[in-house]
Amino acid sequence: MIDFLFTKTPLLFLVQNFWRDEAFTYVVSRNNIGDIIKLTAGDFNPPLYYVLIHYWMMVFGSSEFAMRMLSFTFFIATAYVAYLIMHTVWKISEKKSIIYVGLFLFNPFLLTYAFEARMYSMLAFFASLSYYAFLTKKRRLNIASCVLGLYTHYFMVFILLTQAIDYFTSQEAMMFFARIFNLNKAKHFFTDVKKSIVKDWFMITLWFLPWIMYVFYNHDFSSQDFWVTVPPFKDIIYIPFVLFTSYERVFGKYYHQEAGFTTAHMRLLIILVFIVFVGFLFWKKFKNRSHIKSLLLWSFVTPVILFSLSFVTTPYYVPRYFIASAVGFMLLLIYSIESMRIHPLQILVIFVLLSNTWSFHVLNLKYRSKRTVKTMYAEIASLTKPIDYIYLTDELDFHLAQYYFRHDAQIKLFNASYEELPQYIGKITISPENLTTTIPTYPSKAFVVYYDHFDILSQH
Repeated sequence: MIDFLFTKTPLLFLVQNFWRDEAFTYVVSRNNIGDIIKLTAGDFNPPLYYVLIHYWMMVFGSSEFAMRMLSFTFFIATAYVAYLIMHTVWKISEKKSIIYVGLFLFNPFLLTYAFEARMYSMLAFFASLSYYAFLTKKRRLNIASCVLGLYTHYFMVFILLTQAIDYFTSQEAMMFFARIFNLNKAKHFFTDVKKSIVKDWFMITLWFLPWIMYVFYNHDFSSQDFWVTVPPFKDIIYIPFVLFTSYERVFGKYYHQEAGFTTAHMRLLIILVFIVFVGFLFWKKFKNRSHIKSLLLWSFVTPVILFSLSFVTTPYYVPRYFIASAVGFMLLLIYSIESMRIHPLQILVIFVLLSNTWSFHVLNLKYRSKRTVKTMYAEIASLTKPIDYIYLTDELDFHLAQYYFRHDAQIKLFNASYEELPQYIGKITISPENLTTTIPTYPSKAFVVYYDHFDILSQH
């Protein structure tokens, strides 16, 4: 049973070896807090996650399992926030809310990143907590969660934008502007602003401004290279599917010889759209439709913006960057199912959704599996002496070698140019001293690492 759970279910992702981004997490977080702040200012993500996992590793260790459990903790916390929204905001019974949480926990997108030592589950939590606070008008909680979210990932700004659109299209906003533009009450302008959400956004900006100023002082903005490619325009129809699964087109090319989406993916897309559409037919009977608007905005604003920007600037349309929207979309599906009110129909929809979700999980285990490198580095470690070196032929392996070998002075990039190293690979932790073009002289040896094997070289 244990073997099945950790080989045939998403728990596989918890015990597999790291991939390069997770190894980068370790390399950055092992530093002292001051260095973490300086390093992240020169990179692409704020420091909060790295600072938190720095202390997490001090308590629980730096194994793959231990480091990934921080993300899993935030995943469970996000599920609890979803429960709060269902039970306290939508007034769904406690029993049904718990059942829906089970559906939430089975979501492929959220479950994939629950087992990854990166900041995405943490971002999903703060974004969800922020939206819960926004919907319940808990303004201090919203300020705190937005600020913490921004210090976790810059794309938290899209959640603020989504909430701004939500607010400025509400009846409350209309009344607010009506008072402001009423000249007879102009003297109450500052009082009205102080009582509105506009003040909260101002406070959030003030709290985040010091970091923005620090980044502008320390970040090298001359490097514009990035690995993401422009998506085909037709992929816009797959946004609901991507929001549910986190599927990336590139995996289709590398893992099942289809550069894009398969027939099975289209089937799941149709099921997702069907649930939302049928739910929409029942929404008309609901008195409070503001939840619908909030969920639609929460789900689609960020991915649509990132998809659109891909055609006019550097592409950033990558599912993990809009994981917060995946929470909104999952809640949209649950809200649609709950809106149906016909129990046999609800049971049928949940069964069809779960069965197709499991089919995707099976495929996900294949294309999300990490490349096995742990055993190779263990073999190298058993053969090396303090005078030997590891030479890497691919810069993408640098942080993996640092994690699994942990003797930095012996790790070198072989025949690479420092100036040509792309910034997005974590160049902030690589120095020119980490590069070499020469083979060591015997008795020193170089273990030259390729994709899935290594050679041993030495000059006599």
